[in-house]
Amino acid sequence: MLSIGGASTNAGGAPFANAETVMITGQLVSVPKDSVFCVIIAQVQMVLDASVTAMHLRLRRGGATGTVVQDQTSATVTGGQNALLTFMGNDIISGLAQVQYTLSAQGVGAVGNNAPSLANIAYIFLQ
Repeated sequence: MLSIGGASTNAGGAPFANAETVMITGQLVSVPKDSVFCVIIAQVQMVLDASVTAMHLRLRRGGATGTVVQDQTSATVTGGQNALLTFMGNDIISGLAQVQYTLSAQGVGAVGNNAPSLANIAYIFLQ
């Protein structure tokens, strides 16, 4: 059985350089049963700082300081570009009544700020 967990869109976000920064936090949703497999799909669009060489994305369960469920090795990017980065991960949820996921990004080599303009996140429960 398939059920959609939560979907959120954020128009814009705080500029950031090399510190891990939340791009979007999805809705807090009820987990459909005691043990379930969850697929998380997220993306962020941003204008990259001219000196950035890579972008590191993370999906976390439970907000900005929550458990890392998917950690991307830094993806090579071209500084000064308008980049659309898509990231997908999965999580096995057991014993939780509700769940929420966050997409964060961290620049590598940025001197100035990366400027996010759009972020999306959705989770799908497979039972």
